[in-house]
Amino acid sequence: MQNPEDNLSPYSAAVTARDQMLRQNICSDKTVPYGSLGNCVKYTECQTDAPVIWCPYSESYTNGKYYPHLRPDYAGQLIWDFFESLD
Repeated sequence: MQNPEDNLSPYSAAVTARDQMLRQNICSDKTVPYGSLGNCVKYTECQTDAPVIWCPYSESYTNGKYYPHLRPDYAGQLIWDFFESLD
């Protein structure tokens, strides 16, 4: 999960990490929507048992204050769902 507005953890670093995982897991660049929460996509045609999920998000406020270095409220559920999907 990565917010493009996050100044503490640059979006470009997250993209680099995602691209490395795609190469390592031998994934195509094709995606399908993943989950019912957020804006996540699952890269398809990956090596067996090596899924890559990418979740950019734009929620930048918490308690009414601007703070883009946060995780959306639904992050825990998405992470749980990901691990539950693994065999």
